[in-house]
Amino acid sequence: MANYILILMLCTGTGEKCFKEVKHDVLFKNYYHCITSGYTISNNILNNLGETLVNSNRFYVKFMCFENKGENT
Repeated sequence: MANYILILMLCTGTGEKCFKEVKHDVLFKNYYHCITSGYTISNNILNNLGETLVNSNRFYVKFMCFENKGENT
């Protein structure tokens, strides 16, 4: 069975750019667990940044899940 890797990027809507992508350190056992964790982790990131910072920079989080093709992570 394949494992999945979650990649996240914090982006700003005011400057229309994204910061360097970050690979989550957990391998997920399937796509469902990976993608639903992406929503939870994104929410946590925005909550940690706080309402003022998120509003002033229009921050959002992009994320995607990729199948681990046997690379060492």
